[in-house]
Amino acid sequence: MAMQVSGNYAQSRTDYAEKVKEKQAAERAEKAKEAEKLKEIAKAEQNKKEAKKLEDVVSKITDFIKENKSNMDKIKPIIAKSKELGYDNPTLITDINDANKVLALIS
Repeated sequence: MAMQVSGNYAQSRTDYAEKVKEKQAAERAEKAKEAEKLKEIAKAEQNKKEAKKLEDVVSKITDFIKENKSNMDKIKPIIAKSKELGYDNPTLITDINDANKVLALIS
């Protein structure tokens, strides 16, 4: 009888250890899921910031064009640079680096 109790005790310890391992694995998976969610949120925030920067730069370009629409000598270099970068219109620029290159012509 003593052997049987000992065997059951050993089995219950093994069961408990397996349950603990399963719980730890589930907790790690949950933490990984939370970390991934935080990364996605951070990336979305970064994309918003970049979009805002692009919008601001394109807005400056658009304002400059509106203010100088009667002076084609000031506008032609902007249009030429936009076309060189692959855009038909300077107000349709979609890359912040390209927008900054065009903005540099204005400043």
